[in-house]
Amino acid sequence: MPWFEMEESYTEYVKGRRLVAVFAESLEDAENGLIEDSDVVEEIWQDGQTYDTYLHYETLQEEE
Repeated sequence: MPWFEMEESYTEYVKGRRLVAVFAESLEDAENGLIEDSDVVEEIWQDGQTYDTYLHYETLQEEE
């Protein structure tokens, strides 16, 4: 069976939990939410659902 390729737009809702490094002047500042920056260290778990999909028929093409 031949297959074809086309673009699809979607909206995705993702819920998860991850370990982050936060940068603050002190532990007290971090505890009070005075965080200057953060960076993801590790994704602990993630669960998502894709909905509201829309196929872009103008991008339909046959694959070789």
